[in-house]
Amino acid sequence: MIGFEMSINHVKNTDLPIQVVVAEYERLFFSESNNSIQRRENGSSYFKKNYERKEQVKTFEIHIHTTKQTDLDNFNRWIMQENVEFEPDTSLNRVYTAYKFNVTSITKHENIYIVQLQVTFSFEGLSKTEKSATRGTNTGKIVYTFDNRGVLPTAPLFSFTSGVNYKMISFIHQSGQYVQYGHETGDVVIKPNDVVEFDFRNRTLTINGKTQYVNMSSSWFNIAVGQTEITVLAEPNTNINLDAKFKEAWQ
Repeated sequence: MIGFEMSINHVKNTDLPIQVVVAEYERLFFSESNNSIQRRENGSSYFKKNYERKEQVKTFEIHIHTTKQTDLDNFNRWIMQENVEFEPDTSLNRVYTAYKFNVTSITKHENIYIVQLQVTFSFEGLSKTEKSATRGTNTGKIVYTFDNRGVLPTAPLFSFTSGVNYKMISFIHQSGQYVQYGHETGDVVIKPNDVVEFDFRNRTLTINGKTQYVNMSSSWFNIAVGQTEITVLAEPNTNINLDAKFKEAWQ
């Protein structure tokens, strides 16, 4: 059987001290959430949405070329993990989060075990390759164009080391959504040599490694599939230069 390479928490099946051949068997999708029905004081009920985590399930057929218990122990240690980085197929260069692994069946043949391994993992996988947005101008304003060629929306990461004082910096999506820190008529919020990072995926702003809070009117946004323009405004130095990165997202 011609298999492919799977990685669990940075360890590939080809790294194991036994021959383990992986073949995809089936693929299912489902969505899981912890939404719940809440009760008001007057006895009426309402639906409370806490969060929703989309997941997918794949079952892999795995051939373990051994009958020794010590070899099987190595395999069990490899899969007995939760909430770890997971690459179903390393040739795709995409990383998911595996929530749990479950052996649904195991069949013993001569000198070989055939295992059905069910993996529950994140619906979204991020490319291991980071891409850069293109810097340009539009009506005199600085614009970064993101060319997302994945199949799902993703999130930008803006970072820079400041060379001057800034009272305000704002990132404006072409839809009108924006994230802003500081005010153009306010106090200095970013000083020379400050290392600044706006992480839209985790919805965090850090300056010199410490968490800061964007303006309350801000709305963190994603980058849709295709091209998206993000305008950057800064005061008083309008000619700001940033590293604008992103990773494409896949199912």
